[in-house]
Amino acid sequence: MSQTHTPRGVATSVRSEDGWTHVRYHLTDVVSFKRDFVILRTGGWFAATTKLRMNQAANAFGLGFAVAQERGEWAVYAHKHLIRFNGDSTLVLRRTGASVRRATPKEAAHAREAA
Repeated sequence: MSQTHTPRGVATSVRSEDGWTHVRYHLTDVVSFKRDFVILRTGGWFAATTKLRMNQAANAFGLGFAVAQERGEWAVYAHKHLIRFNGDSTLVLRRTGASVRRATPKEAAHAREAA
């Protein structure tokens, strides 16, 4: 069984920059986060290892979500909520207290610019 507690493995690195922490897998920052936002990026690769790296980051840093695949579609489970990727390769989540939700378009644009 694959290890899911820390983001590590082939072509994986973690770095901090300008208040953001980034978990990179190959050439894509698959998870970028800071206090209020989490940005999940597939880089167009909806692959098991990409999903694994996202879940490793969520576990290691206590981000409050899990990425799963349901009927071929990727979704994020966060505090009893289901947030679907809807075919998008980037999903921006807003963290407020103990809850996580999909960021509004304005919040998402702000987070993407900052990251």
